[in-house]
Amino acid sequence: MSLGKILLSSIAVSISAGALAENSDRFSYNFGLESSGTSILNFFDDEESNGISPYIGLQYGSDTGLNFSIRGSANLWYDTLEDFPLEESDIGIATNSDIRAYRQDSFSLDRLRAEYNFKVGQSIFGRVTAGLLQTQYAGIDAEAIYAPSTSAFALGVQVGQVAKRDTSEVFGIIEDSEVTTGHVTAYWDTGYPGFLVSASYGKYLAEDMGATIKASKRFNNGWELTGELTATEYYFDSDDSSYLVPKLTLQIPLGIVLAGNNKRYAFDKFGISSDTDAGRRLQTTGDLYDDIRGYNSNGYEARWGSF
Repeated sequence: MSLGKILLSSIAVSISAGALAENSDRFSYNFGLESSGTSILNFFDDEESNGISPYIGLQYGSDTGLNFSIRGSANLWYDTLEDFPLEESDIGIATNSDIRAYRQDSFSLDRLRAEYNFKVGQSIFGRVTAGLLQTQYAGIDAEAIYAPSTSAFALGVQVGQVAKRDTSEVFGIIEDSEVTTGHVTAYWDTGYPGFLVSASYGKYLAEDMGATIKASKRFNNGWELTGELTATEYYFDSDDSSYLVPKLTLQIPLGIVLAGNNKRYAFDKFGISSDTDAGRRLQTTGDLYDDIRGYNSNGYEARWGSF
């Protein structure tokens, strides 16, 4: 079997199409749709379990840099665990493959978290996030980036202490599921318009050590295409390409579609990624460096507050 087919068979249909619009300097909302399947090759197979989750989120930001967010999903067409029992994780530690266990109720609270953004001097930016960080994990995550405005290079450090959420209790935590995750990331603005490259090394949610290489291109029309590839010890120890974690994301501005006096900005984001449990990172509020790189005066004030 070719490498391309092996990768295709392990890439899950995990498509997120959403829009974000601000109607004030403090409040914003986002909405969209996530579709989770087993893999691209099996997505339309009646013997495979798939589902769709429309979601809506609300955010509030303050001048102090303290922000709050909440997101909930309606879970449609998810087969019960009795009909389609969860398969054992390919690495023995479920970081993503058990998502259906969290989608068994008609409504789920995906996120409920607070974040604090801060700046030290002219070159150090930071963010601390705590609460229900994502569908499967709760805890605290901290990130800091040294990004001099006169340099094409930046260096970031991220550390998180999290635990698996209980599938039957909204605020419950599974005992003995705590894990510490963290990465060191180097960023390079290549000098080519809109083209950024980064490389990360650290510990992922399955406590596997590895690295991620990421490249993104932002076009003049506002479109942005991002590709990344993660390889951890599961791949290096077995040389099995199914443990490679590719991810592709396309972001499209929808300002024309959602035009109006109360719409600050809007975008759509589409993505696909591997369904292996190896090489999974926390999904917090987004890429801190990307926020720093792309802010304008209004966006910076809304997200970072006054300093």
